[in-house]
Amino acid sequence: MEKINYRGLSVLYNRTFVRKIISNNYKNYLENILSRSNYLVKEVSLVHVLDSLYSEFKKNYKCEYVYKNTIVNKILLGRHSLNTSTLISELNVGKSKADIVIFNGTSTVYEIKTELDSLNRLEAQLEDYLKCFDKIYVITTLENIKKLENKLSGKIGLIEYTKRGTLREHKKAESNKRNIDKKSLFSLFRKNEMLNIIKKIGFEIPDVHPRYLREECEKIFLKLSNEEAHNIAIEEIKKRKIKNEQKEIIEMAPESLKFFFLAENLNKKQCKFLKELLFN
Repeated sequence: MEKINYRGLSVLYNRTFVRKIISNNYKNYLENILSRSNYLVKEVSLVHVLDSLYSEFKKNYKCEYVYKNTIVNKILLGRHSLNTSTLISELNVGKSKADIVIFNGTSTVYEIKTELDSLNRLEAQLEDYLKCFDKIYVITTLENIKKLENKLSGKIGLIEYTKRGTLREHKKAESNKRNIDKKSLFSLFRKNEMLNIIKKIGFEIPDVHPRYLREECEKIFLKLSNEEAHNIAIEEIKKRKIKNEQKEIIEMAPESLKFFFLAENLNKKQCKFLKELLFN
């Protein structure tokens, strides 16, 4: 019997596959990936295939999706809720891409380093995150924690992904919002968020050519204190919430697929299609 190619199968948990499902263009792709990866399944539902495969991953291939899904189950849904918190995955921050950021009363970034990852870029990534977020955590293996605990900034928290698939906090992250870099934080805003913030802090939208609008708005934003800038940014970014219809799908999904249905923002039509396809 040929060895299962878990790395090849891991593409079934990325956004590309979610989009293929939404467009109802996934069946051939799924069959090809399963066949090429030597993963044989009986003719069953898509949810069952992904759920069963996730169990295999937790035992044999603890990839980034397993970590992200655990964060969603244990932290986002376990400690917080979809009504009070906004999760953003793969957020561009400086030259880095944050694995998961949760915005609620504050901002918390989780950088994932699985047993399959290198630690080479971690220092540069954490430098970018310290410019934008209040609390910064590295989620990794116990072996990596032993390597990192005496090397990282005192503000960085450390969480172990245990062999049992749980999260164990080794070091609590310290508040960093007084030390953020306002220019870096401003770079996270979409245009509508930027304009809302300028109005919220009591200024008129600058009457300038669109080419210079962002630059002029940034000058206004930089007048705020670090804490004020952070807090108003959180209020605005939190509005990137998923729709109630998508929340229903996440509630219906098995524990293995919570992040799968959260990673991509879905409109009402897409939610209706997914609900009928997967859960009827």
